[in-house]
Amino acid sequence: MNLTCEFCRRDRNNQNDTNWKRHIESCQKKNKRQKVNLDGFFKKTNKISTSIQRSDMMVNVDASSPSSSTVKTSIDKLELSCKNSVTAISSPSENLSQMQYIASSELSTNHFDSDKLVELDSFDKNKSNDENILMDEKSEAPSPTTDHDYQLLSNDLTKISVDDILTEKEVEGPIPSPTTDYGQSDSRTENDPVRFSNTNKRLSFEEKKYILNLGASQPTSQQMPFQKFPKTNKYSFHPQWYTRTLPDGSIGYRKWLSYSISCDKVFCLYCMLFGKSPKKAWVYDGVSRWKDGNHMLTFHETSSIHIAASIDATIHEKCSPILPALEEKKKIDVQTNRVVVKQLIDITLFLGKHGLAFRGHKEKWTDSVHGNFKDLVILLAEYSPVLSSYITLLKDKGKSMTSLISWQRQNQLIDAISNSINNSILQEVKNACVFSISIDTTFDISRQEQVSFIVRYVDESNGMIYERLLAMCSTASTKSETLFNIFKEVFNKTCLDWKKNLIGQSYDGAANMRGEYNGLQVKIKNENPHAVYIWCWAHRLNLVVEQGVASCLEAVDFFGILGKVFDFICSSKNRVFLFDKNQKMRNPKLPVRRLKRVTTTRWSSHSTALGTILLTWESLVDTLEDIWTSEASSDASSFLSYFQSERFLYTCFLFKHIFSILDPLSKTFQAKDVDLITATSMIRSKKEQLLKLREDFKSIAIEVKQFIENHKDEHFTPLPQKRTRKRKMMPGEQAIDEPISDPLTNFKYHTFYVVLDIIYSQISQKFNESTLSIFKDLSLITKKRILEIKTDNKKLPSDAFESVASIYSKYFNAEMLRTEFIWLVSCFSDLEKTICLPKYLHKDNKTYSDSESHNSDSESDEELILKDHIEDFTNSSSLIYIFKLICSSNIRFTLPNIYMLVKIAVTLPVSSASTERSFSKLKLVKTRLRSTMAESRLEGLMRIACEQDIEINTDSVINNFAKNSSQLLKLLT
Repeated sequence: MNLTCEFCRRDRNNQNDTNWKRHIESCQKKNKRQKVNLDGFFKKTNKISTSIQRSDMMVNVDASSPSSSTVKTSIDKLELSCKNSVTAISSPSENLSQMQYIASSELSTNHFDSDKLVELDSFDKNKSNDENILMDEKSEAPSPTTDHDYQLLSNDLTKISVDDILTEKEVEGPIPSPTTDYGQSDSRTENDPVRFSNTNKRLSFEEKKYILNLGASQPTSQQMPFQKFPKTNKYSFHPQWYTRTLPDGSIGYRKWLSYSISCDKVFCLYCMLFGKSPKKAWVYDGVSRWKDGNHMLTFHETSSIHIAASIDATIHEKCSPILPALEEKKKIDVQTNRVVVKQLIDITLFLGKHGLAFRGHKEKWTDSVHGNFKDLVILLAEYSPVLSSYITLLKDKGKSMTSLISWQRQNQLIDAISNSINNSILQEVKNACVFSISIDTTFDISRQEQVSFIVRYVDESNGMIYERLLAMCSTASTKSETLFNIFKEVFNKTCLDWKKNLIGQSYDGAANMRGEYNGLQVKIKNENPHAVYIWCWAHRLNLVVEQGVASCLEAVDFFGILGKVFDFICSSKNRVFLFDKNQKMRNPKLPVRRLKRVTTTRWSSHSTALGTILLTWESLVDTLEDIWTSEASSDASSFLSYFQSERFLYTCFLFKHIFSILDPLSKTFQAKDVDLITATSMIRSKKEQLLKLREDFKSIAIEVKQFIENHKDEHFTPLPQKRTRKRKMMPGEQAIDEPISDPLTNFKYHTFYVVLDIIYSQISQKFNESTLSIFKDLSLITKKRILEIKTDNKKLPSDAFESVASIYSKYFNAEMLRTEFIWLVSCFSDLEKTICLPKYLHKDNKTYSDSESHNSDSESDEELILKDHIEDFTNSSSLIYIFKLICSSNIRFTLPNIYMLVKIAVTLPVSSASTERSFSKLKLVKTRLRSTMAESRLEGLMRIACEQDIEINTDSVINNFAKNSSQLLKLLT
């Protein structure tokens, strides 16, 4: 059974079931009686005349009164409105709903300047449709109402009070009688409590101040329609209830009591604004029990909830003059705190970009060293008054003040900056629509396996290619199944649709990555056939170099001795000192160099080790001689004899020439903006250079002789003369192989040719274009092929673009590609001319030399213009050149299929070198002293260190930082 009466809202308290049931039945009967139609309260007429005469509405106005003209104007407006209402209705029953009455503009005792008020009509969200209909001054047809409703004209219609125009006795015709539905009219004053009684939102200080300034709605009988309060069940509201007699006999005003003209109910203004769990009747529904009104009011104003709300309202009114000043001070404090946090963000970015530690061993204010972060804060405080005052205040208050430089706040700043960078990356990837991925793993200093995810995409606005760190996480296993699960988790977290937009993937040659049956690339292709796998070209080239340095005995001995010399010299501090000393004596103006270790996993390590040996050969020989003399070391003697031999020199200069060809290729493959066609063309050119080197052994012999002549003081051991072995002639042999007696010829055939042939064959085997069928289609979209097909369109193969269209069938088809390609070929020259302005607009103004004049005769004007004016696109044979050309000329909407093909081509990865670069950053960020770093902090610092070129929005970082706690939210917002 309910504990509260649903009719009178009284509590059951200690009443038994019988009494409570009687009470409910009594209230139910009263409620039924209240619903009786009180049509007899007003004088009624069954019919309304279709023409309203002025005599029908008698108004006693003195002609000499200064307001007589205003009264006349108002009556004319009323008459016109009534005529429009009568002509608009179609039945007598609608007359009652269309009748309008003039209300006074001063229905409330409290009025304020309208320019200083704020709009509060938004408080009426939860009212019913009938209660939310507001009168429109420009509307000609009034809103429909029921037979028991009546409306008051808006205050702008007239400025005359009801007493000056109408009385109940002077009106003839049907007059709606007020009932309990009295509130359905829209005659609400500005401070009518119904306007803000049903709001569910938390009111601001300005809104509460506005409502308190309006005050409670306390109209008198003279201000009511017909100078009376409507009756409900023979009872009505009494204006005497606005006051009460205090125990000392004085009169007190109930400022909280607010009467609603629109619904004939009273509300508690203070409970509405400041009540904590107030009664619903006094705040939302309203109270209209006029029979026991005194008891009702006394009972409410003596309740604890009302008393607490009244005290809060009194304090609010007393403190309102100083609250704006406090609000202004709070805004100043917030801006000051945001300036402090902005400087802390700059410090965090500085430390993160340089891979420096944040914290120190001891960070108390009394310590001399506080860690990099706090020391930079103290340093900047000397030049920043805002930061200096904050540090001083923090030192004085200590833990009682919210700190912005604690280790928790440092982690939160790192997370906020990292999230900002990550959001920028994700937004750029989503704008690019298609992307590719590179994944690799490494072992960090804490013996954990770290997985790096690099995403590759293009920016259509400038035609640039980007490779960004998407995520870095740890794993306990490097199996393909585990890596695939991590792959899916990363893309679910970043909300990137890899099944739809991933077009390429690049890994190293490990079995768990490259495996044809159970590798990671196969698992991804099973769910996304468009994700073409490309074996990292940089890793392939490194395998070629490894095969070359192990191709023959001389090569193995050469790099083996280089590794042993590194260990021999660097294992002793005295030997390192001698090596440095000899370098300074030999070349005092050149920097001191260190010997390099030869490793198989580090790219170009063989080349750098060889280069260091050549640059410091004299100092190295002097060091070995000093060690042999002082230590009598047999190792030093053997190393010295090797470095002073022609065997060393010929092998050294051979690999010097080989590395001069392969090193630029390795650096190109490690670049971010290289595409597949550029890489293929470079492989082709390097193979041609290797063939030329194979035919030019004399150049190596000349360099060796020149080196020996430059070091006449040294004695070089000539190439060893190998003993000729006599071999018995076997049956069936008609001739015996002629032995090679010349040492130089022997080196040429058994070392020079062997090394070059193995390197050439390995390049041809590992960089075979047939392994990726789309190479042939993509090679057509190069400047060379375009100009070739321009001369004769029949040179375009009939099955062009078939392979790439079968792989990426969701983006284009082969027929459309061939059609658009022909259009691109026809306008290619014109597009190139639009890249930039010519250097000379008038050829006659340019002074030519004789050689230039000769060249101008042999070359056309168009070729000269293109040669002089295309400066920004350095590699005209690459797909990037074509992509930038299409983007700059804005023909991507004209040739959408060709544009999408070129976009996919430049998005496909060539290598996974960016993952290796992220591992280099990992070694700087996670060091031996920072090996216990949490994974979330490590990922944030890695993102800051790797993506230094991304500009962050400081305001958004501060807002994200403030969301970490309610205290920060108060300080920064």
